[in-house]
Amino acid sequence: LAAALAGTAADYDRLWVPGARDSTGRRLDVRKSALFRWKQVTVEVESAKRVSRPEGTEYVVDLVVRGQAQWSPRAYGIATAFWTLMTDEEDETNDIVRRESWRLAATDAGFRAVERVLLSPVEVVWAQIEVGVYPGQDAVLVECAYYLRSRTDGVEHLRFLLDRRAEVYDLRVDGVQARVVRGNELGSFGLEGFSPEVESSLRFPAPLMAGEEALVKFKIRSPLVHLRGDGFVTTLAFREGPFQERAWYPILGPESCATEPGRADVQLAVRWPGETFDSFALAGSAVPSPDEREEDVLNEEERHRTTIAGTRAADFALGFAGTSLSDLAWLDPAPRIAGGVIHPPEQNPSSSLDPDRRARRALVDPLLSAAIYSSEDLESAIEELLPLEEDLLDIFLDDDAGGDSEEGADDRTSG
Repeated sequence: LAAALAGTAADYDRLWVPGARDSTGRRLDVRKSALFRWKQVTVEVESAKRVSRPEGTEYVVDLVVRGQAQWSPRAYGIATAFWTLMTDEEDETNDIVRRESWRLAATDAGFRAVERVLLSPVEVVWAQIEVGVYPGQDAVLVECAYYLRSRTDGVEHLRFLLDRRAEVYDLRVDGVQARVVRGNELGSFGLEGFSPEVESSLRFPAPLMAGEEALVKFKIRSPLVHLRGDGFVTTLAFREGPFQERAWYPILGPESCATEPGRADVQLAVRWPGETFDSFALAGSAVPSPDEREEDVLNEEERHRTTIAGTRAADFALGFAGTSLSDLAWLDPAPRIAGGVIHPPEQNPSSSLDPDRRARRALVDPLLSAAIYSSEDLESAIEELLPLEEDLLDIFLDDDAGGDSEEGADDRTSG
């Protein structure tokens, strides 16, 4: 992996089982290879486990990858003019520390990659999420406090997923103002090949060492229209399409795939104007309602609290008169509806390293598929400024370098 990162897109492509990735991802890797030069790359194995599947034995390996990502001189100037850079790619040369998980399968040519997932460089020790729903102002206001612990040395940047129309402000790390950026509305190229509007990042005031802890506080404002449905307000959409998933608060990657993840202490509190909704559902376990005499609880507001196993499960639904939330909500774990319980539908078993419906793949891939026009337009716009070398494309399109699945591969690749 270290050699492939420091090499070409073709070197990286040879790591994969043929057909494991489609032509879109491979083309983005070629473009990324033209933008960045990786130096001083090292890879450390954190943990590994063997997994037996019907299709054969696989291995899941969690890694720490370190290196210097250096923009090509022309690429850096063009990138700063075309799109907002993430905090781990905003300088001409960036020291990168990131954690990844790889799923490997045995082939005749040795072990090849089947899937790659970005792991979180930090773990959530505890979190408090306070949500205010204000229909009269068409706004959802969220105040978050995440107590984080670094999983490795030198963690300075943290990527996360967030709803496209949300705005993060007043971000502080241990009381110090910190740097935060939002993604580009049309998507942009970067270290991951494609950074859509749902992806953002923050920079810690100083790099964290393994085991070091930090308190991150921030506020989020987003239009209520993006959470509103036919008779309900919810964190999840219930119609098919690229925006069926809604990340209304920062979503971090999993902490580990090769070992059992830990359980964070997370509390979710949701409040809304009294008599606005006649039903509600919250994920998790009920928490006794706070004393109404608390200063931060207004008489005209309703407030309910819940405890959940992790931040990704922070879900709620509010129903207007005549709305049956049991027909809509499929929050997991099974939430409460005014004292009752919703039973979520059966989920198809998945061999993915990160099968969560709020995984990066679940949120980003539909956006990429539905926004091909933006990625193609952006690529066309910089094609003349940063042309790809023809011999690189020839190597990339060679069948020996790996590629799409057999059926229709030639058509997709040539397109």
